[in-house]
Order: sequence, then C-alpha cells, then structure tokens
Amino acid sequence: MGRKSPSQLNASKVDYGMTLQGKEDRMTAVDTTRPENYTVLEDIIKKNVRRMYRKDFAEANSQEIYQALSLAVKDVVIDDWLKTQQAIHEQKPKIVYYMSMEFLMGRALGNILLNLSRYDNVKKALEEMNIDIN
Repeated sequence: MGRKSPSQLNASKVDYGMTLQGKEDRMTAVDTTRPENYTVLEDIIKKNVRRMYRKDFAEANSQEIYQALSLAVKDVVIDDWLKTQQAIHEQKPKIVYYMSMEFLMGRALGNILLNLSRYDNVKKALEEMNIDIN
C-alpha cells in the first residue's frame, strides 16, 4: 500500500455555507453571498470584540476589529486543519517544507479569504459595517 498524495490526505468535503449549526457563536464558514448573512458575520465580529477585549464594538479600534474578524475566520478553518493534522499523523507522508522570502503574515487573513473564495463577500459585509478591509 503506497503513500497517499497531499490531495488525498483530507478528501472530506466541507460545506462552506455560513451556519451556526447548533454551535453557539461559531461559524462553519465565512459565506456572505446573501445580504442576510452580513448581519450574522457582524454579530460574530461584535461578539468576538466583546469577548476578546471586554468592550462594545463602537469602542473597538481597527486592530481589535481585525483580530475579531481573524478569530471568526480561524473558526472556519480550524476543524479542517485539525483533520488534516490527524491524517498526516496517521499516514506519515513525506513532507517538504518551503520558506519563501515573500512570506508575509500580514497578508494571511486576506489570503485565507481568497482561498475560501470569500474575500469579496466579506469585504461587502464589512462595508455594510462601515469598515474597510484594507
């Protein structure tokens, strides 16, 4: 039995629709394709600001709002990341590590949203909240 390719390690498909699925304050994805979902994302960001910084959203600065959005996105990808890590641990595939000089952590949130095909939708949702994603 040969080793599996990286694309086979985590073959499970994930529904990237924004739902709370019975888990309070937890998104399974940042899908704001419908305007009614903008308020769901807004509520999650506001709750994250309250929980993380113990202040109302109106008092939060741009860095705190960015961190609250980052936490919401992290909640989207964490389950798949953990499944992938478990698959790697169990299957012990060969792994190649690569570090580029162009590696910038500041772009990670935008890159994740682009990879989830949700950047434009999240940008629109944030604009509804009078927040510039840049």
